Amino acid sequence: MSRITVEWVKDNLPEYLNVIEIPSKGVCGLSVMITTTGLFINLDTDTYEGRYCYHTYAEARDALRTWDGLSEDPPGNWIKYKSIFGSKANPNYKSDDDD
Repeated sequence: MSRITVEWVKDNLPEYLNVIEIPSKGVCGLSVMITTTGLFINLDTDTYEGRYCYHTYAEARDALRTWDGLSEDPPGNWIKYKSIFGSKANPNYKSDDDD
């Protein structure tokens, strides 16, 4: 992957929202998908390393704002992580049906 900047993503990839750089996670941003909102990590000019799927935009936004990059995974109630290396489910995920 090449090294891109937050400004480059904002100027060239409008599908990503709330773009920031997180230490050890690279340039990250949110993208609203059909049924979830993805928190994308290590964005590049034409790809990304992985994404965490959240049920709502607000959950993903809050996780992006508070993640310091020190933990492997972001905070919050993410559902699943998908990457170029594989995928994993959040063992702590709580669905609305769990109430």
